[in-house]
Amino acid sequence: MAHRRKVLLLAHALYLLLAGCHRVGMSAPAPTLDPALLRTPPVPGIAFPRQEPAEGERLYMTALLVGVLELADGCLWVRSLDGESRVLPIWPAEFSLVPDGDRLLVINTGIPISGGGPVAEQAVAVVGEEIAMGGGHVPQVDAWVLSQVPAACQGAYFLVGQPESVRPNLREHSELFAWERLTDGARTALALRYTSTFAAQAGQPETLSGELVLYAYQRCVQLQTGRGPGPTTLLWPPGWSVRLTEGAAEILDGAGGIVARTGEHLTLRGRPIAQDWESEIYRRATQELPADCCCVFWLVEGIE
Repeated sequence: MAHRRKVLLLAHALYLLLAGCHRVGMSAPAPTLDPALLRTPPVPGIAFPRQEPAEGERLYMTALLVGVLELADGCLWVRSLDGESRVLPIWPAEFSLVPDGDRLLVINTGIPISGGGPVAEQAVAVVGEEIAMGGGHVPQVDAWVLSQVPAACQGAYFLVGQPESVRPNLREHSELFAWERLTDGARTALALRYTSTFAAQAGQPETLSGELVLYAYQRCVQLQTGRGPGPTTLLWPPGWSVRLTEGAAEILDGAGGIVARTGEHLTLRGRPIAQDWESEIYRRATQELPADCCCVFWLVEGIE
């Protein structure tokens, strides 16, 4: 079993590498921007390096980056969720940094404003909170970008990809699900519970069998079915809960009874979310659920 788990983990990691580092996205031309203004930090004393504006269609790397957007030494870093590494994002030309009371917001000025104002409608991230984005790790940047990067901020870089890929990783409010952060002192995890709105748009009832897992590289409890390169992220019914004990996860039903533990082989009753990019509910789920729990989802209704 340990050997099989290693093979599955390697296969999933390879799948993410191939899917994230070699695909490219294409977007419409960026709005006309003043290059001289872009090289000036929008908030004095905080480096906010931006890419040089490009005309015509643009290609993007789409590797996934998830972490905490943090300010340190006058640099805006994305620190990994395990806290062991950090990279300096190189933002799209149309992005900016703005104060909002005691917060700092990253905004996308390319988002049309319908009346709520730039802070309400163009904010894509909050300094101090989790962020998810597409793009690619690069060992160095061009001279135009480097002129915006103080010595204290130089090192590892992440070239942010398609502007639409940048979003909060943990949404405070969603019509589809609620989340809870768990910790036992040794590690953290996320418990996801679906809403009736999400359930109403799921597929027909089915059963799904596999091993209940909580991998180090993903914080959501999942089912390793062996059907594909990656595990299935499980969303639990309202009233159910997840408890961490010495790094393992226990699943409790609405009455508080333990019904499953990680490492056990289970058969679940529930409803799948079809993995179809033409499906509005699937696209919405991938955009709203935590990116480190992507991209196959199952709504659990019971355990056989």
